[in-house]
Amino acid sequence: MDHLQKAVSKHNTDIILAQEPLVRDGKIAGIPLHWSTWMSKNSKAAIILPNSSLHSTVLSTTDNAIAVTITLQGKPCSLISAYSSPLADIEPALSDIQSIISSVAGENFLAGTDLNGHHTSWGYSDNDNRGRAIEDFVNSQSLVILNEPDAPSVLHSNGTVGWPNLTIASSSEISQLTSCEVLQEETMSHHQYIRIQINSARNTIAFRRFKTKYGGHRPFIEKIKQLAHNSIVQIKTQDNIIDLDNTIEKIHNEIIEACKKSYKIKKTGNCQTPSLVDPRNQIS
Repeated sequence: MDHLQKAVSKHNTDIILAQEPLVRDGKIAGIPLHWSTWMSKNSKAAIILPNSSLHSTVLSTTDNAIAVTITLQGKPCSLISAYSSPLADIEPALSDIQSIISSVAGENFLAGTDLNGHHTSWGYSDNDNRGRAIEDFVNSQSLVILNEPDAPSVLHSNGTVGWPNLTIASSSEISQLTSCEVLQEETMSHHQYIRIQINSARNTIAFRRFKTKYGGHRPFIEKIKQLAHNSIVQIKTQDNIIDLDNTIEKIHNEIIEACKKSYKIKKTGNCQTPSLVDPRNQIS
C-alpha cells in the first residue's frame, strides 16, 4: 500500500473510504500502525483514518458496511463505506446502508460505495438489475449521487472499463459542499482513487468573555435561579430533537444575557472558527 501512503501525503487526505482492502490476520495490511481502521463484519468495506487529530466515533458495523461520525461545520456528519460483490445479491448491502441511514435520521452523511451496479446515471451505457435496484433505493430515500455520467472510469480490468464506485450524499446541502475527482495515478489496483473534497467555510467570530473576578455573582445567581425551573420544564416537555435543540439554544442565550447583566465584558480579539475540513483537505 505504498502508493496509498503517497496519495494520502500528496492530497493531504483525512479519511479513506475503502472497499476490498487487503486483510491479513483480521487487520488491513500495508498501512502505518498509527492509522486507525474500522471494517465491516465481512472485511470488505473499511474506513481508514490517517489524520490522528480528527475525532471520529464508530456509528455502526454491519455485514456489508461500516460507518463513523465526525463533526462538520458544527454538525454531526456520518461517513459510510459499503461493498457488494457482483456475484452477491445487492439487497443485503442496500439494507445495511438503510439501517445506518435510519440511525442518523435528519443528519448529514456521505457514503463511498462499491456496489457493482450498471446504470446510465453514473456512466454505464446500460442498466442492469443491480443498477436499477440502486437507483430505486437512492430515489426512495431522496439521496443524491455525486457521480457525473461523463466522469472518467474508475475500474480498468482485462481491457474493460467501469463505474462501480458511487459517492452518495444525504441531501443537496452536503452535495453542494462536496466535489469528486477520479485521480489518474498509480494505485496497484484495478480501481482508481476517487478524491472527495468537502469544502467547509471559515467564518471569523469573536468570543465574549466576562470579568468574574470583581463581583456580580449574587445578581447572576438570582437570575439563574429564575431561569432554572422554567428551563427544566421546557426541556422535559420536548418530544423531538429539533424542538429540544431550539430549547437548549434559547436557554443558552438566556444564560448569556444573565451574564451580560451581571458582569462586565472583557475585551478580546477575533479568532477563526475551527474547521474540520477546509478547502485544502479532502476525505477520500
